[in-house]
Parts: sequence; structure tokens; C-alpha cells
Amino acid sequence: MSVQKKLRRFFAAFCIFLMMIPVLESFMQSSAVTVQAATQSGKINGDLVNVRVGAGTNNDYLRNPSGNKIQLNTNQEVTILGSANASDGSLWYQVSFYYGGASYTGYVHSEFVNLINNVEYVSDADFESYLNAQGFPESYKDALRNLHAQYPKWTFVADHLNYDWNTAVENESLVGRSLVHSSSISSWKSSEPSAYDFSTGRWYGFDGASWVAASKELVAYCMDPRNFLDSSSIFQFEKLAYDGNVHTLTGVESVVASTFMANNTISNDADGTMTYAQAILNAASVTGVSPYHLASRIIQEIGTSGGSQSISGAVSGYEGLYNYYNQGAYAHDGRTAIINGLIYARDNGWTSRYKAIVGGAEYIGKNYINVGQNTLYYEKFDFVGTPYTHQYMTNILAPSSEAANVAKGYTEEMRKNLNLVFVIPVFNNMPEAACAKPAGDGSPNNILNSLTVEGYNLTPTYSKYVYEYDVIVGKDVAAINVGAAALDNSAKVEGTGQISLAEGNNTITIKVTAANGDVRNYILNVYRGDVPVLPPSGNTGTENSQTPSNGNGSGNTETTSYTITTNYKLDETKKYITGIEPGSMAVDVLNAIKTSEGEAYILNADGTINAGTVATGNQLLCVDKNGKEVRRYIIVIYGDVDGNGSIDILDTLYVKRHVMLIDVLSGAYLEAADADRMNDGVSVLDLLYIKRHVVGISKITQ
Repeated sequence: MSVQKKLRRFFAAFCIFLMMIPVLESFMQSSAVTVQAATQSGKINGDLVNVRVGAGTNNDYLRNPSGNKIQLNTNQEVTILGSANASDGSLWYQVSFYYGGASYTGYVHSEFVNLINNVEYVSDADFESYLNAQGFPESYKDALRNLHAQYPKWTFVADHLNYDWNTAVENESLVGRSLVHSSSISSWKSSEPSAYDFSTGRWYGFDGASWVAASKELVAYCMDPRNFLDSSSIFQFEKLAYDGNVHTLTGVESVVASTFMANNTISNDADGTMTYAQAILNAASVTGVSPYHLASRIIQEIGTSGGSQSISGAVSGYEGLYNYYNQGAYAHDGRTAIINGLIYARDNGWTSRYKAIVGGAEYIGKNYINVGQNTLYYEKFDFVGTPYTHQYMTNILAPSSEAANVAKGYTEEMRKNLNLVFVIPVFNNMPEAACAKPAGDGSPNNILNSLTVEGYNLTPTYSKYVYEYDVIVGKDVAAINVGAAALDNSAKVEGTGQISLAEGNNTITIKVTAANGDVRNYILNVYRGDVPVLPPSGNTGTENSQTPSNGNGSGNTETTSYTITTNYKLDETKKYITGIEPGSMAVDVLNAIKTSEGEAYILNADGTINAGTVATGNQLLCVDKNGKEVRRYIIVIYGDVDGNGSIDILDTLYVKRHVMLIDVLSGAYLEAADADRMNDGVSVLDLLYIKRHVVGISKITQ
């Protein structure tokens, strides 16, 4: 074949190839092509992020075995297995992750995944000295070293809060104070009786049906700063004051990209328009609040699509009103959250979009940023003034999800060149390792429907939400039969059947494990032994060889010059002597009592001389030099209700029986049962005081 023919054929083939390019491009765009990459870690940067079985929204949701779609939340760790382009050209990551205790693989849009860039930390003596000077615990340091390796200009400030960690978590876990979306896995939701209806298996709604109380375990995870020391979540600790050298229009535009605010304009309330980004930047310069924070707050409250009625301006009866930050928007007084939010907007004159953006920013600055709640973390977790009460948001995940939005405002170049300041809390008595994120799913129901001891009554009478009971059996009872049934058939019950008893007190634990792994313990305190009958208080006894003579038998004839000197308390009206510590010996008590003449004796309740341990119901008998009785007091040791000289579990049984009107106490024993010293009768509060003394939590004051 001649060279010319070859050239003509090549040219013809090349032309055909050029003609096929549009077809090939169309084919490539209509079919997602996976590009494998080296395995890398990442974290989800949004809430309720859907996972698909393939790249693109035209693919079905990834679902769990129950058929429910899987949705991931901020800071969920994922392993990136590869990437793919959807038919619209958008980038999706193929990820693997754990959800509800099981492993899954699916596809997530790249916008909702932050890649974790692991830069090797080279030992930096100055930075190490700085970490030590700041007082960061060791458990904080590795993450901060990694961040320093990536962004050496960043400054990390340790904010040492004078709050006990466990106390802070308990307070933030109060039902209604911290919320999570109702679609979350069960271990993220509280199973307190006021948060969860064990009878129906439903959670109670707070601030609308879609939000329920967060579990204590999730609160602990979200409160623990060590869980959020990565290049995205760290922004929940960024100081939120406006800085014109840091916050730029370009940065605001990055935050609002892919939302309803991108490239959209609003009236500037004068003679023109401005973009949302410009309005937010203006609001920042007026109020002193970071524009990145304002933009992320709007996204958090209104959503990326902007479809909320809070900013429609068209709600009947509230036309022309706008509330971009949902301030005052919570359901109450029979009105919806939207209506209450618009009433708030009306009262503040937010009659235009621009006024609502600036006015809401002024509220945030005045009430939060400028009074010390100057990070996303502190806007949720309040430690200023009266702690825990002044919270901008109840969504427990809001600080981390908003941090992901704020992070978008900083390009990689900005991150490397700006000296950003992060204020990171440190609590007293924190656990050594960061609190784990709860992962269990399934029913949280670990309540007993019934609890019985064959042949005996429980004290108090059984109730589902009372977790401790007492039973008294005779000394001859060597074993009891314990029965229990769970309210939910999926729960597992352990600790029932025939239980052997030792003499004295026995503690039996009935363990109930819910389907999601949550454990609840019911306690049976079983006392085996002979329960003595208390003698009448004030018994003067009978004369015998061990009882001091009362002289001429005239009884309490008092010598007017007779005196008693002691640090114990003498009640001349009731004739009680108090202030004696439990376990005191008679000889020591008598050594602490001085009389002007004669002798003093400690008598048992039966009138015999007590040379051992002093107890409630004993008596202090004082006689003159002739052996004639001059004074007599009944001894009361608060908490020693059974009169054995000590405070123990048997005392709690006597108080319980009194409160339930089974065996009513009287005299000195009734006085001893008033453990809280309020002189208001004997109640369950006195029972609590005695229990706390028995287990060593606090001591009853004598």
C-alpha cells in the first residue's frame, strides 16, 4: 500500500474518532466510573447524611437488616476505599464504616466527607514546652501534635474549667437539655423514663416530634474535646469574634457554597441588592461575630435548601417577617416553633431579610459571643454564670456539624498562613481516654415487668422504675426463689431462680440487658435473721443486783445544786441525751460526763448496767452521793434505729417499715430515725440519709 493511501486511511479513521468523542463523553457521563485510590481515613461532616449503594442519588439508599436507611452523622469515621463520578459528574467516595455494631460499605457524596491528612510530626521542643505550659493532659497531646504538624501557625489554648467531668456530664444529660434527631440509633437516645415510653417503645418528642433526649453516653462523647481534635471538628473551639484580617468575602462564599445562599441576592434595604455572603459579612462587622459562624448557623437552622417557613416571608398572619437563626423558635403555648419564631421576629422588627440577618447576629453577639460563650462548643455547653442553663442550641451534634461548615470557609492556603486561635476545654477528673461514641442499636428496653420473691412481700411494693427492694426472712430460711419477667421480650434477664442466703444481709442483683446492650440492675436486699422487737422507749428497768439503788425510792427528785458538765446535748424537755457517735463505748461516754457529786451509769434498755457499746434506748442515770437518782436521760444516736449501737442495713429496714406503716416507731427510736435532723417527722429522706451513711457516701451528724 502506498504512503498516500495509508495517510488517507489514517485521516479517515481520525475523523471518525473525532466524531465519536461526544458519544464517548456522553457514555462516560452516564456511567459512574470508580477510580481506586490508596486507602485513606475520613470523617463525615454533616448530620443525617445518606449512604447510597452506588455513586449518585439515582441509586437506592443503603439499608440495615431491618430495612431502615442508614444515615451518618458528624464525626463518624469512615475508610475511603475509592471514588466514583455520578452521572452528573459529582464526586462520591466509596466508604466502609461501622454502624449499629455492624460493618457496611456504600457511597457518600464527597461534600460530606473530610479527608484526614496525616502529616508526620517532627519533634518540636518549643511546641512540647508550650503544651506543658498550657497544662494539656497527655490524652490531648497526640492529636494537637498532628494538627501542629499540618498547621504550625495555629494556637491551642487550654481552658481549664473548674468543673468536675462527671458532674458536668450529668447536668448536660438532664432530659430535655440535650437533644438528638429521632432517626438516630437507639444508643444515642436517652432511655430515662421521662424520655422513653417503655410500654410503647417510643421516645417522647422535645421541641417537636423529630427531636428526642440524647443519651448520657452520647452527651459524654460530644462533650469530650478529645474526640474533635481534627482539622475540621477543631473549628468548634475556634474563637468566634470577627477578625477582618481573617474573615473574607471569599471565605463566606465558600461556607455558603452548595446552599440556597450561593450567588443569591437580597435587598440591601436601601436602593439595591447584595449577595447573602455580603450581607453576612456586613452583619459580622457590625456585631463583632465571625461571619463564618453566622453563615454556618443559618445553614444549621434553615437547612441547605432554604425551604424553611422561618424565612419564607409568606406565613399567613406573619407575612413579611423573617428569622434566619430560629431565635425564639420552639413549640409552646399551643403554637408551633415556626410561629413562635416569627412572633419573635415581629417583636424585634425583622421585616426584611437583611434586618433579620443583622438583627439575629446582634442577638448572638450580645448574649453569647461577647459574654464568654465565644466558641461553638461553649454556645452549646454553658459554663458562664449559672452553668448549663444558657444554651444557644439543644442539638447535641450542633457544635461538630457547624464546625464542619465553618471549616469550609478556610482554604488550605488560609489554614496554613493564618494564626487561628482555638480555645479547648479541660475538665477536672476527666477519664484517661476519650469517651467512646455509642454504637448499639435495637430496643433499649431493659425494664422488668415483674419482680417477685416467692412467699414474701417486697418493700416497697414493686414498681417498674424502682430499682432497689428489701425483704426480711427468718433465720431458718436458707434460700429464696426470685422470679422476674422483662417488659420487652428481646431483653435478657439474669440473676433469678433459687438463691442461697447467708445469715445477715444478702445483696442479690437481677441484671436486665436490652437488645441494644444497655444494662439495668435491680437490687434485692434480703435480710436473713431474727429481727428483735424494740423495747418501749424510756423503760426504767427493774431493780436487780446490777441496777444502782435509787435511795429512798422517790424517783426523779432532783437536788437543785446538782450539775452535769458535758459536750453532749441534753434535752431537758424530752429528757434525751444526743451527740454520741455510733460505736462509742460506755466507759468513754461516762468519762466525757462530769457530775457535781455522786456517780453516773449507762443502763441497757432492760435496766441492767451497760459496760459495752452505747445504743439508742440506753439511759444515762445520775445519782447523788447517797445513791439517790437525780437525773435520767434516754440516749438517742441518730440513724441507730434498731438500738444496737451502730448504723447498718437493719436500720433502713426499720425506717422503711415505719414509713409504710407496717411497724410504727416511737420514743427514742422514732427520734433516732429523724436522720436529717429536720424535726419534720420520719420520711423517705431520712431513709436516704441512713443509706448514704451505710454505704459510706456521707455521715449522719450527731
